Amino acid sequence: MKAYVRPGGTPISRSMHRVADALERYAPPEIEIVRKPELAALQVLHVIGTNSVEQQVAPHQAIIQYCYRTAGGDRAFWMKQWKQARAVWSYYALAFDSPRFFHAPLGVDGELFRDSVRVRDIGILSSGYVSHPAAEAIEEVARAAALVGLTTAHVGPENVIEHPPEGWEAYSEIDDSTLVGLYGRARWVSGLRQVEGFELPVIEGLACGARPIVFDRPEMRMWYSGLASFVPQASGELLIEALTDVLREVPRSVSSKEREHVLEEFSWQSIVSRFWRVVLS
Repeated sequence: MKAYVRPGGTPISRSMHRVADALERYAPPEIEIVRKPELAALQVLHVIGTNSVEQQVAPHQAIIQYCYRTAGGDRAFWMKQWKQARAVWSYYALAFDSPRFFHAPLGVDGELFRDSVRVRDIGILSSGYVSHPAAEAIEEVARAAALVGLTTAHVGPENVIEHPPEGWEAYSEIDDSTLVGLYGRARWVSGLRQVEGFELPVIEGLACGARPIVFDRPEMRMWYSGLASFVPQASGELLIEALTDVLREVPRSVSSKEREHVLEEFSWQSIVSRFWRVVLS
């Protein structure tokens, strides 16, 4: 089967490219990856909104549901899309009772993301493009870190915060090698996307020895229980107060045994191989 797996539309996050790269790298012999959707029999749709399904060109689809509550459309709309798909992959419990539903996390490349830096001179690493109570808790992370005397490295644009506090520095359009270095220097890594989201930096940072901080939501508990520190879903001063309580503490070190567990649980090869089996079944 010829398949097109690249994400389309704008903006496209680094995480979506990670997923597409893994889909290509671990495609079985029965799947031939093509570079144009019009050449494909199957197109993987990277869904963050209703417009994502409008990008389908190939006759058949498989869906990766990154967003659901914030994607627009009602349940009837999405149920129709899911029933038409050869596979539906999501880290949410979508209540789609079908052998086509693949409930699984995103993954991590353990060869790339590894702990190679011993001096953790960055308090916390954040990432993202929009600091807002309906988007990402970027400003709250920066302010909380400053209150307890920690620095913040932000992977994203410099203007994401209008008045960044002392000790905050942005790193824009960096390569993976630089990203790994930042993860390796950070004590904590933020996965504080509001409302929903898997937050791939949580697993990448953890593989590099940084302890994640995430919101206390069902999907986060499902995948990150025992791995991350949890804070209540909040914004503004309430979130800053919760974060300062966490950041005042020295994070629990990521042991080699814990890292091995993470690389096994979130193995791209294992996850993607199972996804393709659902597609081909």
